[in-house]
Order: sequence, then C-alpha cells, then structure tokens
Amino acid sequence: VVVGMALLFGTDLSQADVAVRVLRPGRWVRSSLDEHGSSAVRNGAYARRFVFRTQPDRLAIITLRSNAFDPYLVVLREGEVLVADDDSGFGLNSRVEILLRRTGLLTVEVTSYLPTDTGDFQVRLTLRRYRTDVSAGREP
Repeated sequence: VVVGMALLFGTDLSQADVAVRVLRPGRWVRSSLDEHGSSAVRNGAYARRFVFRTQPDRLAIITLRSNAFDPYLVVLREGEVLVADDDSGFGLNSRVEILLRRTGLLTVEVTSYLPTDTGDFQVRLTLRRYRTDVSAGREP
C-alpha cells in the first residue's frame, strides 16, 4: 500500500481500471464519478473504489452523499459483496453500518443507482468501538 493509494491483490476486481484510494476514518473524501472507472458488481455502471483496514470490535459507518446523482454504496471483502445500499442516508444518499469482527481489508465501491450517472460526491468512514456484553451473552 502506498500512502493515499492502494493496489488490491487477491481480490476479484477484474474491472478495476482506476486507482483505489485509502479511506481514512473521520474525513470526508471528495471525488467524482465518471467514465474512467467501472463497477465490479453493477454492469455498465461507473465507479470509484476506496479501501480501509478493519479492526475487530469496531462499528464501521460509511456515508455517501451527492447532489449530482443518486449514490449507491457497495462494501466488499475479497470480491464478495457484504452490504449494498441505495437510500438509507438522508434523502437519496447512502449509509451503511457494518460490525467488524476481524482484521482485514474492505473495499468501498461508490457508484450510482442509474448506471451512466456522473458527478461529484463525498464519502466518509467513521469507526466506533463496539463492545460485546459477554456476561449477559448478548450484544448491545
């Protein structure tokens, strides 16, 4: 991994034709969706990809917003879709929460609901501690 950029090895992103950026917690990242990147999971859709390293017992909250298109968010681990979201954020924006149980690398794919939509967007990763109440045998 190079600072700010990453190459994925052992991940099936055969259509990954743009550089993948590292998503750092607590920062809004501004970028654009255009014809220079194609989705690994949505045929014919444009995409941008980001990666982040997971830590156990964290809740990852990923927020995607755009005024230019209806954003669609996909989170993958080793090429497999973990979760996808269209409108769980405010308005047409996307938001997912993922409980992280192990370390590893996750890929966040930013795309649009309509395949050929383009425009500017912002994406943010928030990581929060998540504790399991072992004595009660349940999770909060």
